[in-house]
Amino acid sequence: MTELLHVIVSCATAFIVVFAATPQLVRFLESRGMTVPDGHKRQ
Repeated sequence: MTELLHVIVSCATAFIVVFAATPQLVRFLESRGMTVPDGHKRQ
């Protein structure tokens, strides 16, 4: 049971880190003009 709890905590921590870092990463890429608009993929 302790191992399962540790895995859940690790996954939750990783998810929070990714969720918090993604907007900053997107902004950084946009500032460098490296992002591709999503409008073309949706069609």
